[in-house]
Amino acid sequence: IKNSVRKFQDREVRVLGAETGGFRGNFYKGYEIVLKTLFGNFVEKKEENDSKIVNIWGVVPIQDVFWKGNLSALKKLLGELGYRVNTFFGTGETLDNLKNSAAASLNIVVSETFGVEAAQVFEEVHGVPYITVPFPIGDHGTENFLKTVGNALGIEKAFVEKVIREEKAYYYSFFERIADVYSDLDLQRYTTVVADSNYAQALTRFLTDDLGWLPELVVITDFLTEEQEDKVRSCFTNFESGLDPEVVFDTDASNVGKYISKHWGQSSGQRYFEGFNPGFILGSAMERDVAEKLGVPQLSVNYPISNRVVLDREYAGYTGALRLTEDILSILVGNR
Repeated sequence: IKNSVRKFQDREVRVLGAETGGFRGNFYKGYEIVLKTLFGNFVEKKEENDSKIVNIWGVVPIQDVFWKGNLSALKKLLGELGYRVNTFFGTGETLDNLKNSAAASLNIVVSETFGVEAAQVFEEVHGVPYITVPFPIGDHGTENFLKTVGNALGIEKAFVEKVIREEKAYYYSFFERIADVYSDLDLQRYTTVVADSNYAQALTRFLTDDLGWLPELVVITDFLTEEQEDKVRSCFTNFESGLDPEVVFDTDASNVGKYISKHWGQSSGQRYFEGFNPGFILGSAMERDVAEKLGVPQLSVNYPISNRVVLDREYAGYTGALRLTEDILSILVGNR
């Protein structure tokens, strides 16, 4: 590839080459490789940094079906802290945002697995430090996101707390509206979460700490190293609810039914047997068959999604969690 690229070096439009994994790689590895290539060979070096600009990545386009909306939501949150944000793949972004991104004061990777190597390259080449913080959905995840970013940027804690209070007030004003219906219709559910490492932890924390559900089983489906698995597993601790979910790493989605049966058990003809009931599966289109077999509702929130149309919908942050709550509870009341 490098030899081929050299032939185009005298062209007006720059051509870069990235050695991707082909059939030995996947979309996540390709995302990492392309970012590393751009950061090392396309982003221009800057003599000074702008203290009010940050870059954010870790939301993988297309693999995160809601990436456009999610990047907009995260950009808006950081804007509340007083910062201009480069997302590279978001709405309204241009190549100039990418080219001049070395002027940023901090790189924020909203993942423990996707984009970390690229952040290391960026720091090595351009001297811009980075932090990693879990992808946030809902109150508890987003509060951690804002506090972590605020601490890294040296923002006054009182100001960060003010932003969080205002966002929470808006967020919970809508939960108050459905509290009685939630209780009267008994909408709490046991849940199996099937997703990549970004979404799995975010969904689990939202479900247990914000919605009051019981996501006792989590199946993470992306290819990870042992070191990455350890980092991801550490995200499933310190839940406000005290939940201690079973976390399984398996790239074969056809095994989900087996894990559900193992975790909740199978009926052997007992008169009273609840098992995975009342249950709910948050996953992808791959889990529709097992949900139908078990007779439980299912919502596709992770790639691949073949039974929904997604334009600018987001699940990140406070507003994204409201959209997710609408989607989840609409399925339950729609099946009544």
